[in-house]
Amino acid sequence: MSIIANKLINVKHFPLNCYNNFVDFHAWINKKYVEWRGDAIGRDHSQKEFADWVGISPSLMTYWLKRNGKIPKHQKTVNKLVRRFGPEVYEVLGIPPPPLFIQKLEALYDELDQDRQRQLMKRISEILDEFIRSDHQ
Repeated sequence: MSIIANKLINVKHFPLNCYNNFVDFHAWINKKYVEWRGDAIGRDHSQKEFADWVGISPSLMTYWLKRNGKIPKHQKTVNKLVRRFGPEVYEVLGIPPPPLFIQKLEALYDELDQDRQRQLMKRISEILDEFIRSDHQ
């Protein structure tokens, strides 16, 4: 399916995935919550704990689980979902995934402390500058 067709076909916030099936984000996140919670007998996993685990506010998670709230499109929120649930998030949200090396970089970056994040970004910047200079010679 073309990108244009994918953007045009969106019924009640259900993006059309590449298999021509509608994906309901709210049903998907509810399913993920049930899977995460597991067998609740003897273990009480709250929606707040799930929201904390995902990295979003409990109020936003409550909206999503009650089938309210907008489907996430903000990059930070999408990244948090991808970090927990993998690249299937892109299909569920109806957005194209970034290239694999960007996904790997984002995953690595999130796991580093601030000092290592700065070191990584400095090194990437140096590599890009070197690459651009060598390309123009």
